[in-house]
Amino acid sequence: MIDLVNNSNFFIYLAIAEMSRHRLSANEINYPNFNAKPPREVSIRVKFIRLGEVITLEEKFYAEIVIEARWLYDSEYANWNPNLYVKNALGDVKEEVLCELVDSSDMPINNIHQTTDDIVYVFELRKVVGTFWETLELNSFPVDVQQLSLQIVTRCSITECVLVENRFQPSIVNREAFLGRIYFY
Repeated sequence: MIDLVNNSNFFIYLAIAEMSRHRLSANEINYPNFNAKPPREVSIRVKFIRLGEVITLEEKFYAEIVIEARWLYDSEYANWNPNLYVKNALGDVKEEVLCELVDSSDMPINNIHQTTDDIVYVFELRKVVGTFWETLELNSFPVDVQQLSLQIVTRCSITECVLVENRFQPSIVNREAFLGRIYFY
């Protein structure tokens, strides 16, 4: 059993992954559609709120995270959504999703027709609580270093959506959540 408070070699690694269920056909490669829109860029930021139990033998961990996604609003496709999910989630995870329109300074917009800002974004806040899978290196157990990752993916094709890390606000880990005693089994 390892006590997280006394283990200074513990690191958390947050990963943003991209997955495409759509494969390009030979026609799309040889005869590209020059009238098609470029893929929509979705900026992702992850907040690691709390780390719960880490079960090393079963290679899984419990966590509470918040995923912030942001993309340009397009009135032509007002209902478009990147359909994000965490790929390495085990079983049913609890999710709460809040979506709103914001201006370039992240202030909410109540009426899209009365905004003075030229640039409008869709801001999606997704709280995810559950158990996640991670391959753990147990060669030096119990004094090893582990990286716990979250694989955030989209159900959209690569031609429709590209996930990128938020350039202005980095992903964060709530360090206060680790002041309590967390044990590894």
